Amino acid sequence: MIDDAFPDRFGNGVVSLLKIANDIFWIGAANGIWEFNIKTGKSLKLFTKTKYGELKDHIYDMQMVENYVLFSLWGEGLYIYNLLTKELRQYAYNQNESLGLRSNIIYSICPMSNGDVYIGGSRGPSRFKFNRQQVRLLFCLCHFQMLQ
Repeated sequence: MIDDAFPDRFGNGVVSLLKIANDIFWIGAANGIWEFNIKTGKSLKLFTKTKYGELKDHIYDMQMVENYVLFSLWGEGLYIYNLLTKELRQYAYNQNESLGLRSNIIYSICPMSNGDVYIGGSRGPSRFKFNRQQVRLLFCLCHFQMLQ
């Protein structure tokens, strides 16, 4: 296997791993998300050009729910990436909302079998639910503001 992760390709180390397909892993690192192909031994930095800029900060957690990857970067709230449509959305704390993300610092993401997803942040948990029929987010018990 070729180790093309150096110098400094994975920042200060691997923080989170997520299996995307049989031979594909996403690697959450101190400098963003990388896709690693086990067969070729090659890695590729993801999300270098998005409408939110390059996603290059510390990744805390990545989880897959159906065809979505949910991940958090330091201080940037929650990102949700649709693997089928390649759409990326960012959800963030809004101090004018009493419900929703309690902080943009998210440490953990915990999908449940009933469709709820709990988000653990620096100011406590938040919860939302996927609407599986329409393949879009349906928020409950909390409100997220989508950044544009």
